[in-house]
Amino acid sequence: MIAVGVTGMACSVITSQASLTYVNETGANGEPTLNTIMNTVYGANYTRVDDSIDQIWNLVSPTGMASLDAIYAGNSQALYTTDLLGNQKAGPIISVNGGGYISPGSATGTIAPTVNPFLFMDNSPNTSATYWSSDPSLNSDLLDHMVTFEITGGTDAGDYVIAFEDLPHDVSDLDYNDFVVQVSGVAPVPESTTIIAGALLFLPLGVSTFRILRKSRMA
Repeated sequence: MIAVGVTGMACSVITSQASLTYVNETGANGEPTLNTIMNTVYGANYTRVDDSIDQIWNLVSPTGMASLDAIYAGNSQALYTTDLLGNQKAGPIISVNGGGYISPGSATGTIAPTVNPFLFMDNSPNTSATYWSSDPSLNSDLLDHMVTFEITGGTDAGDYVIAFEDLPHDVSDLDYNDFVVQVSGVAPVPESTTIIAGALLFLPLGVSTFRILRKSRMA
């Protein structure tokens, strides 16, 4: 089980069998694969996060601020945060021009979300005018454009790495190395469907309203 904060309340959640979005590791276009990038920067000190629980994020830093450090980009990229409906876009909180490995500390940003929990959103101005959310239901192709790793060892243990695919899946190489960013001071919040029923008793109106709003946005 995983302990998470939901609207200031701690509750236990049950995660289902791992659900992992496919990542192309063939090294398309001569670029390093996502695994190569992770191994180069972190060695073996990381693990993949279930993609069913990396959509919604919570600020957990005691300072009220989270920090970001870009480690790789396939091309120019910009990262934002939004509320859970994809509105109230803040940022870019971190952006890079050009591609390749990025020196530590040379492309950094901070998050002080006006809403919490929140979503991540990526955009590559050189390849697409589309913004890609960490919540697949808000994406134009309704597919997952962000995968996540947790750092498990070294000085960065407990931080997360989020990695984006910046094109629609039908024209994409699915390598998820277009923007790779380390984030500290945040944690993923599992979807409401995984929260133990007992905890939901405290939030019946909020959960039902949230589901209705999400459905109306997708319609």
